[in-house]
Amino acid sequence: MAVIGRGQITIHIAEQGEPGKPGTPGTSSFLHIRYSANANGNPMTTTPNTYIGIAVTTSATAPTSYADYAWSRLTGTAGSNGVPGTSSYIHIRYSANSNGNPMTTTPNT
Repeated sequence: MAVIGRGQITIHIAEQGEPGKPGTPGTSSFLHIRYSANANGNPMTTTPNTYIGIAVTTSATAPTSYADYAWSRLTGTAGSNGVPGTSSYIHIRYSANSNGNPMTTTPNT
């Protein structure tokens, strides 16, 4: 397991306010995935292979051209043994005060 990041997160939960005005309608996004044995994606298939191609469009229909996808190597090359990993933990505490004092294990504002 890889450590992606470490740090402290403070989350403030407030009471729900009045609803705002409706926003403008959004545009849907669609994620399309294809595979290929070649780095440029030609030819591409729907069967997993060495390279993965990703395209995000506003159409539910997947692009048919390999050039419309961003291609990345899906399978890595063999490497040497790395440094042994370390375990990561997450600890969550709550407080009724914005300064976090005192903290408890009971959910609070």
